[in-house]
Amino acid sequence: MMWFSDYTIPDHYLNFMHNSQVLEYFRMYAKDFNLLKYIQFKITVYSVKKRPDFSTLGQWEVVTECEGKKEVNVFDGDMVCTGHHTNARLPLESFPGLIQSLGAIMSIEELQGCWATQVFKGLKKFFSQSEMMADITKIQEEMAER
Repeated sequence: MMWFSDYTIPDHYLNFMHNSQVLEYFRMYAKDFNLLKYIQFKITVYSVKKRPDFSTLGQWEVVTECEGKKEVNVFDGDMVCTGHHTNARLPLESFPGLIQSLGAIMSIEELQGCWATQVFKGLKKFFSQSEMMADITKIQEEMAER
């Protein structure tokens, strides 16, 4: 159902992966592409602001706190990852003009809703009933073994 184009999911994973498989897939990807050194977990982000020379260099100033220590860092880009099962908190006041330039900002739930609408309108392919039943059967078998 989902994967990165440069990193396919293992053959034994289901089309509709359990969240534990999605997490493991992300961990494998991050490890294999040596990305963990660029990722910070369990930090509080206080602000993300354009630097005064943003129009020239396109850099952002990010103020964070981790374990009581505040830091100011400069980045060429920024990605906000709030998680799939959370209420999105989008600090839009820090990004004037963002909605106009992108056209729309959606949470993952809204995006999935749009995808589902396209499926029902026949604009996107949906997995067949036999594919879904195979996944359900495999999950039931795994649960029975526990």
